[in-house]
Amino acid sequence: MVLEEQKKSVFYKKILLVYLLVGFISSSSLSAQTYFKSLDIFENQLSSGFSLDVKDEMIVISTKTPCIYSDGDTLTCLGVSLHDEYGNIIWGKTFEWITSGNSRSINFLGDSIVVSGHDSAEYFFQGENNVHALILDVVGDSLNHFKLELDEFVGSNGRVFNNGNLVTDDEIYIFGSTKLPSDTIAGIIQSVEFSGLAEEPLIYKPINGEMRPMWDLTQDTDSTLVFIDFVDRISPGNKSNMRITRVTKDGEIINRFFGPERQIGPNLQANLVVLDNGNYLYIYNIELAAASSRTEELICTDKLGEIIWTYAYPSEVTSGNGPIFINEIIVAENGDIIGCGHRYVEGFGGRIQDAYLFRMNPEGDMLWEKYYNIEESDGLGRAYLMREVKEMYDGSIVAIGSKPGTGLVPILRVDAGGCLQGNCDESILVNTIDLNTFNSFDIKFYPNPVLQIGTLNFSRMFFGKIKLYNNQFQLIYTRNVDGIKDLSFDFSTLSKGMYYIQSISNNGYQKSIKIIVI
Repeated sequence: MVLEEQKKSVFYKKILLVYLLVGFISSSSLSAQTYFKSLDIFENQLSSGFSLDVKDEMIVISTKTPCIYSDGDTLTCLGVSLHDEYGNIIWGKTFEWITSGNSRSINFLGDSIVVSGHDSAEYFFQGENNVHALILDVVGDSLNHFKLELDEFVGSNGRVFNNGNLVTDDEIYIFGSTKLPSDTIAGIIQSVEFSGLAEEPLIYKPINGEMRPMWDLTQDTDSTLVFIDFVDRISPGNKSNMRITRVTKDGEIINRFFGPERQIGPNLQANLVVLDNGNYLYIYNIELAAASSRTEELICTDKLGEIIWTYAYPSEVTSGNGPIFINEIIVAENGDIIGCGHRYVEGFGGRIQDAYLFRMNPEGDMLWEKYYNIEESDGLGRAYLMREVKEMYDGSIVAIGSKPGTGLVPILRVDAGGCLQGNCDESILVNTIDLNTFNSFDIKFYPNPVLQIGTLNFSRMFFGKIKLYNNQFQLIYTRNVDGIKDLSFDFSTLSKGMYYIQSISNNGYQKSIKIIVI
């Protein structure tokens, strides 16, 4: 018992250390801080943000990013990073198990972080077919790593894909698809406990046609499991369907139903949520003549598949608005539906992608929808593909994704009404000059190490609060400043050792620096 208490004490000290060293979360700021910026987490032009989760003031992101090996080979690796509520990077680490697990591959489990992924012999020439589950603490140290070896079930020439993980109160479910020795593609669910594998994987084969299955798995209101498949080439007519299946935790099928038939394949970012009233909501596609003009439709059904309402976006052919692609929908704390994605639109000298967010009520009434982009210094808008969205502790909304071709991970945080930095227009174009003015600053301290007098220098006029902590992270000095670029500190009365200076601007952007007193 004493050992367990000691472990807990060390664990929470590590959490405190993380925030004090890098984030220093401001307890005085209760209103939502909003921003739109791009993060160069792993300093690689091929990085792409894929999954997101939040807990209190923490944001955790999974990223696909290249790893360069000693022999010069470059393969896709999993990147995991922790951020404070302002998007600032607390830490970022890479894990060399080939690739992360697409969307919905990262979740908080209490104070731990669950990440799932895969490697596949057919695509990555590793000679193995494995799904992985990784459990980290909040400083990025591994608490456990499970390698789910599936060759026994899929054969050595098969393939496996992890499409995400579902975390419930007492268990972790890793889900995805696998190619069986018969060349049949089937869905797979693997239950994992914190201490190890719970049971053998559950495998669901198609009744007919070919599956690209298990795109999303969620928990129903009665704690059963519900997943969504894409079933292709259904006879007769060679049509495509989404299929919803509800199963017990032991894997027994309770019921299943198909969505409306479509000639054109649906979005591969298929997403399913269970509303507070027990109805199902999932993303589908309007049936158009060409995939290039495809846009989205939301379908709400009861548990037996009876359609209750649909919300169909008009195509750009009739609206002139540009096609909209939805990548994730979630249920907000108050029962509303929040979604993210992107919109293709002509502008700024070419076709760009706006980040897209919306909010609707459970009856399918659109409350608001907004488009966001950043005007770069050359006057051009850029492409933003937002993949996942979550609701923060204060009701604000945060979304992440990728900025194709740059390796940057965009992170967008708006208030509950979709407003960004006080702008509530339908289309919000953020100017980079405004971003630099309101959000970012750099700090330097010299000399460092310092004997007596040192100077803190800001890259621009600074308005906000400055705090000084000792090496035990005790606050020993606080000062509010209004428009300064330099501030002197007298360390002559302080003991030798390590200190930390934290600067928090009035809008919540913050920087920290370590000082050595000699």
